[in-house]
Amino acid sequence: KKTSTKTKATKTSSAKTARTAKKTEEINLFAEGPAVPAVSITREPAFYEQPQVPQRQNTTSLSTLDPALQDLLQKSLWGRTEEQLAQQEKESKNRLLFLVLLALFAFLAFVGVGTGVFFALKYASLSNANRVAAPLAVNEPELAAVQRDNRLSLARQYMEQGLYDNALNVLGDMLVRDAEDSEAKALLEQTATLKREAEQLTSLTSGDPSVMEGTLGMLAEQLAGQNSQNEAVEELIRQQQLNAESARAESQAQAQKAQEEAERAKKDEAFRQLSASINDEIAKGSAALNSGHVDDGLSHFNNAKNQLPANDPSYSASKLGEMARQLYDASQERPEGSMERKRLSDSAASFAQEAIAKGSSDAPSLYVMGMRAFDAGNLSEAEKQLRAAISSDSTNYLYYYQLGRVQARLGKFSEAKTSFSSSVKYNSSFASSQYNLGIACARLNQTSQALAAYRRAFAIDPTHENAYLAAARILVKEGNVTEGISIFEQAVSVNPSNASTYKELGSAYASVGKDKAAEDAYKHAISLQGPGEEDPATYYNLSTVMLNQGKSSEAVSYAKKAYDTRTASSNKDVQVNSIYNYALILDATGNATDAMSLYQQVIKEDPSHVKAMVNLAVLFLNENDADSALVLLNRAYSLQSTNFEVNNNMGNAYRMNQNYDKAIPYYVAALKIQPKDNTVRINLAKTYASAENYDLARATYEDVIKLDPKDYDSMIELAKVCIALKDTESAKGYLTVVQQQAPSHRRAEVTALLSSL
Repeated sequence: KKTSTKTKATKTSSAKTARTAKKTEEINLFAEGPAVPAVSITREPAFYEQPQVPQRQNTTSLSTLDPALQDLLQKSLWGRTEEQLAQQEKESKNRLLFLVLLALFAFLAFVGVGTGVFFALKYASLSNANRVAAPLAVNEPELAAVQRDNRLSLARQYMEQGLYDNALNVLGDMLVRDAEDSEAKALLEQTATLKREAEQLTSLTSGDPSVMEGTLGMLAEQLAGQNSQNEAVEELIRQQQLNAESARAESQAQAQKAQEEAERAKKDEAFRQLSASINDEIAKGSAALNSGHVDDGLSHFNNAKNQLPANDPSYSASKLGEMARQLYDASQERPEGSMERKRLSDSAASFAQEAIAKGSSDAPSLYVMGMRAFDAGNLSEAEKQLRAAISSDSTNYLYYYQLGRVQARLGKFSEAKTSFSSSVKYNSSFASSQYNLGIACARLNQTSQALAAYRRAFAIDPTHENAYLAAARILVKEGNVTEGISIFEQAVSVNPSNASTYKELGSAYASVGKDKAAEDAYKHAISLQGPGEEDPATYYNLSTVMLNQGKSSEAVSYAKKAYDTRTASSNKDVQVNSIYNYALILDATGNATDAMSLYQQVIKEDPSHVKAMVNLAVLFLNENDADSALVLLNRAYSLQSTNFEVNNNMGNAYRMNQNYDKAIPYYVAALKIQPKDNTVRINLAKTYASAENYDLARATYEDVIKLDPKDYDSMIELAKVCIALKDTESAKGYLTVVQQQAPSHRRAEVTALLSSL
């Protein structure tokens, strides 16, 4: 900007204005130069000394430039008059100090900015070069344009730093190259103006120490800003160096990664081929085993084993375990006790042991070792190995299932239940786990849970015969015989050749009085017996339902058959009950003599058989041998004092001996056991009457009639008790009821009693 010569201003205010303007400038490398505020000075008409201008190589004449610009480039930096020289001589010391400091600051600024710009350009170029994968072709016009822009930016940087001579040199060089560069011309004129203003400012403040101090302060601030800018440049250079190093490192890492991936791919392909060969041998071995060719199967498995990589024990162990499991499963399909079964099982153990020896907790191998121990009866070792298998594979339902079987064999039904529940958790459609869970629950008396498990088992597998049988047994035992029979019939439909199912079905029918259906089931069971096979229990049960149907001769026939074949059963209870049942059938059909002999045989075989004692005592009572009966009944009472039949017959025996006081307590005890039994109540009433305790006799007979209003015998006996109590009206009333409701019942006796009244 041109300055006005008319405006006057003090030196101090001009200096402050310039310094303030400098503080507010924002330094920006390669940016357009900011406007410099005008400084009001007085131009002095003086002669200028001509400073020597350094010569450049390859320069051309400036004659093509504007004459004013030529003059400006050739003029001296400092113009002095004689008066000024005289004045300067007085102030030489201050000016010398100022010039030294100014030169020092200018030099540092020049070195800092020039070097920073140089290195920034250099490292920016290097950084960009490092990022280029291949050399680029040089475009000369574009390069020239870039160089021109860089020179203009450099000139502006010099201007901002007050290095006007440097800026003039750069711009002059540009105009030498291209005298028509209008932007360079304008910038050169602006630089010249700023230089003149700075010279005038310097001349104004050269003699004033305070102004010098302010100027020096401004220069110090400018230098501090320049140092900060230099630091920014250095940081930029450092960051570019880091970026270049990072790019190199990244490139090296990518190359290393590519090399590693290639090597890994090569190894993976080799392993894939090896694994494919091993799997092929295992598949062939498995197919051979399934087709019954054990030798071929073992040969293929050994080929697979020989290919296993020694440097990968985990993989090798897994393949050994896989083959061990297949060998063990194949062994279980061979007949028990066969040499082939043993050979396959031994081979399975060998493969499993090799897998475990590799330091691996291979689950299939541990499972095989556990099952081998189970087969050998070593239940503790089996439990240990199966637990270890579960530790390695905690979601395998089969491991839990086999562990539950071992625990059940050890009597650990609570733990077995937990294991079977886990098996069901991981495979709810495995019927065997459901069925065995039911067994464990049943052994723990958790019948509702057991029944639910059995139902789930045959729902999953409609052919699960054992699940049907177990569920039906629970239902019959709990009194739900109808559904129990239905499920027994489903079991029969699954396996019509199972004689045991027909036996249980026959007993279920018999328990609800379906004797004909029971007969058919028992006979079906007998028809399934093999040659020479005898079943005394079924003969015994069949004789009972035949007797219930009034088929006495057939009943006796089957009862005798049970008696004759009783030793075919190793069960002592079956043997004794076959004798007892034969005696019972003979007793019921009127053969008391043979029945008494058989009852005595039962008591000899089983001295605690209370039923035989009671029935034999009854036969003695029927023969009026109360003493022999009491011997048997006292013995029975010592064994079962709360037995209803024992107490009732004890009362009968003592009443027969007319020992009423002893008879009464036994009748009372029997009624406490079965309060609704009118037979005992009638016996008690008769005993009271015989003991002439008519009041209690009357009360007891009245209880009898309340329970059975058509018991006309008791009604006649009650009338007799009323006659004994001289209550003829009541007696006449009871006899009249009998006469009206049952005219033919003991007619003569009723008529005689009424006549006596």
